[in-house]
Amino acid sequence: PILLSVIIAGLVSQLIKVIILLIKKEPHAWEAMYRAYGGMPSTHTTVSSAAVFSVFWLEGASNLFYVALVFTGIIIADVISVRWFYQNRDAKINLIIKAAVECHKINVEQLKGKFGHTVLEVIVGLMIALGASWIVYTYI
Repeated sequence: PILLSVIIAGLVSQLIKVIILLIKKEPHAWEAMYRAYGGMPSTHTTVSSAAVFSVFWLEGASNLFYVALVFTGIIIADVISVRWFYQNRDAKINLIIKAAVECHKINVEQLKGKFGHTVLEVIVGLMIALGASWIVYTYI
């Protein structure tokens, strides 16, 4: 049941990501299934949290649950801090690009990196994981 809920949660999360991108008419939306490093929802959070919730449904507050919880906490902290790091880096590089464009009249595209996740994207990932793991635990 643990692996099944992880797989279901991950697939649902990635499918939602693609649907959102298709609604926004983003090019290459289907590539988000295997190449996206950010966006709504956080599949990293979804997959790791589905494992945590599944262990809890099956074993309660066991040692395995606490180990999974710690690793999921690390994953969540990382996906949020990656977003912060790249936004700050891109903003500084974009200032340099802007100055170069103005000074030398060159045409350089600004960085628009979409790495990591916002807190909202993480929360939605947690909700998907909770739902998927509960459905698997309850009905399978």
